[in-house]
Amino acid sequence: MLIICNGTFKSGSSWLHAILVELTTVKKLKLQKVPEKYTNDINSPTTIIESRLGEFLNDERYKTENFLTKAHFFKQSTLRSQYPPEVKMLFIERDMRDAIVSHYFHIRNKYRFRINFVLYYYFLGRYKVYEISLFNNRCRKYMGEENFFHYEDLISDFSETVRDISKILGVKEISDKEIDRIRKETTLDKLREQL
Repeated sequence: MLIICNGTFKSGSSWLHAILVELTTVKKLKLQKVPEKYTNDINSPTTIIESRLGEFLNDERYKTENFLTKAHFFKQSTLRSQYPPEVKMLFIERDMRDAIVSHYFHIRNKYRFRINFVLYYYFLGRYKVYEISLFNNRCRKYMGEENFFHYEDLISDFSETVRDISKILGVKEISDKEIDRIRKETTLDKLREQL
């Protein structure tokens, strides 16, 4: 199985990816290492870049082994393709306002820009709103709603959301104890610490 964790920048895809890593660990779904030739950054969880997905599907044994990649796949040709049932593409989206504020602080911290939010929004934020809307609408158009998850649902009802994610992967049963372990290993504080 190839699990693709797809979402826009600042959508929560890193959190969803961490949850998927822990879910495969607690359910003993052994993950294989994606060969380095499919990425442009071996230290990134984006182990398959969009331009190499077709090559991966042609050459790797994802029908008998398990692989996981974080992604920002956006091309219409990628999203409208028909994939075998062993390819599971999960999407995450976040309230637009939260995503934009998160992007603003990312820009401030990474590039040490000390601009206020109004200037950021005027020069960059409005474009990000357009980009996020385009991304999510395109993913829905070609992939439907059933594999879409919401950042806010992970906060408000973590257990039920993890159960829904599990079903897509074919995991029929997951205990409260297993979900508690996933929750403990994927807190936002722990993710920030790892980053």
